[in-house]
Amino acid sequence: VHDAQTLTILQPGDSISLDDCPDIIKLAVLPSVAGQMKVSTRVVASYAHSCCEQTATKIAANALAYMGGDGDEKRDAEAAVIAGIRREESMFSSGYGFRMYPEYNEVNDMWSSLTARRLLSCLPALRDCGNASSDLREACKRGIKMAQEAASIHGIRPDAISSCHDAYIAVSEGKRLDEACNFVRGKLEPESGNRMCVKAGGRVDMRAETAFAAATLLLAGRDMSTAICAANWVTEQMNGDGSLHSTVDSFALIALLGAMSKRGVACAGESGSRVIVNHEEMSVSDAIKAADIQSVGLPADSEGVLAIQVIRRREENWDQFLNGARVTAGFKRNGEWVNSLNPGEELDLVMRIEDGYRVGDLCHICLPPSLSFVFGGGQVKVMAFDPEGKDEIAVPVAVTSSMRGTQHWAVCLRNMFEEERGGNPGLQEVSVN
Repeated sequence: VHDAQTLTILQPGDSISLDDCPDIIKLAVLPSVAGQMKVSTRVVASYAHSCCEQTATKIAANALAYMGGDGDEKRDAEAAVIAGIRREESMFSSGYGFRMYPEYNEVNDMWSSLTARRLLSCLPALRDCGNASSDLREACKRGIKMAQEAASIHGIRPDAISSCHDAYIAVSEGKRLDEACNFVRGKLEPESGNRMCVKAGGRVDMRAETAFAAATLLLAGRDMSTAICAANWVTEQMNGDGSLHSTVDSFALIALLGAMSKRGVACAGESGSRVIVNHEEMSVSDAIKAADIQSVGLPADSEGVLAIQVIRRREENWDQFLNGARVTAGFKRNGEWVNSLNPGEELDLVMRIEDGYRVGDLCHICLPPSLSFVFGGGQVKVMAFDPEGKDEIAVPVAVTSSMRGTQHWAVCLRNMFEEERGGNPGLQEVSVN
């Protein structure tokens, strides 16, 4: 269970209340979305995993942080970009494209193509940034060269609009506004609750394409009401840290928040609008300071829109994956499976994806009180590992306390790119002699 920090944009005549949904636990009026964009950018920039696409997305997020930051933030972002490009170089095969990981032998066309798009979307601007150091410019040049070669290999046409992402890029460059807006209008479909989304692929792809569609319309200044309906469908699914499920949809979220900032979304206060908080009319500035908000609404005759931070209580239940991908797990001592452990001993927790690894798979582990993954002097109980292409992982654990009877532990397979994919062998038991 965690509290998700989501965002809802109210248009004139809209309102939101704690009574609207049982998972809403807190409301707050925001002066703008700039703060949320900074939080989301920081989260993506420090993402824990580093396949070729994730590395490229972190580079893009750090490029934004560099161009919009100063002091330590700028230095940290520069170091992260340079390190990221070095890692991309370790995954690049000239003539083929980007491999998922340095140890991979094969190139996945889809992820290599997306990596190239990510790098080309951020590195040229960063390279040309007036205060960029010579080291940063040189790293950008190397990154651009790899991305351009991969784009050529994968047949990426810079003038083609075949996705909402393409439409967003075109509008960002001030090109083909009518074509881009017509494209995303044709993709957006009505959803319940006055929301709109692009229905394509899995949930991650839907969020990403919907975010890019909304950002396209916002940047172009077209169909603002439609753009906000689509934006809300995305931002109301944000996690506790201000991101979405993966780097794919989180990158699109950053693009959307950036478009909101550029278009002055949540500018109701600037136009002198009044809002209704807990059935009392007040200025936007007073609403921003208000505590214990039960409901907030924007009168129908208001100008502009209003950003509302909505804290939602979320629960993730691994039982929903009991009939998903086949996963097995257990303990091995010197290569042999064991059911009973000895005090103080070290052994391997082995988790295997029986159906085979799929790109983006993550192995989540929750240890019982008596076992720990010892790391940096700390005893870690909950963790996630990236198999990086392998069907099986072995995690060294130690028996760090005694127990009576049995204790329970759990593992779960999730996927960073396919939210629907998961596997759980059920609650496991262990005993210590």
